[in-house]
Amino acid sequence: MAKIQTGQSCESAMTFSELMGSIRLSYVEVLAASLESYAEFRREAVLRGADGTPALDRDGGTPVRVDAIGADGVSLQVDATRHFRFDEFSFDLNGTAVSVAPFTWDWLGLEISGEVPGAGQICERWFMRWFDGNDVRTPGSDGLRGVAHFLGEIQPIDNGIAVRVDMGSCPEEALDDLLFSLAEAGAVNVRLGA
Repeated sequence: MAKIQTGQSCESAMTFSELMGSIRLSYVEVLAASLESYAEFRREAVLRGADGTPALDRDGGTPVRVDAIGADGVSLQVDATRHFRFDEFSFDLNGTAVSVAPFTWDWLGLEISGEVPGAGQICERWFMRWFDGNDVRTPGSDGLRGVAHFLGEIQPIDNGIAVRVDMGSCPEEALDDLLFSLAEAGAVNVRLGA
């Protein structure tokens, strides 16, 4: 269990799942509330090219969602306003050491180390599963689709790769999906952090 500080005097112990749910909720509540003020904007919009296909990020090569976009093409970016403070902790997931340091749901730093064949492709396949480029997922009661927004350029690091992810409105199960995929592929270490 991780000891979490959410305010000046509020301290509690949480499981990994509870912590991820709290980190997610602290962001998506801000996202949903912000988008309520921009009712005329399209929520969690896929950036598309002139032909209607998803436009690719020039660095990462994957499609991108913006938090909201107006009819005039002006986009809205919503940033997390609440940050959980806790000491970095680790746990074993099927032989993979997973380390967790403070981060926000909209800006997750992910480092994968060990000889993981195709680690970048695993991240890209995971991202595309949760990106939902055809907008198949129906928005929930909060108006959000439960989708990933951005996967940055995959960077080589010592014995592995690093990448930035905007988890968007994905449920915490999406992060479980990624961690299990990496563990199954043989990742030695996975670090989640800012």
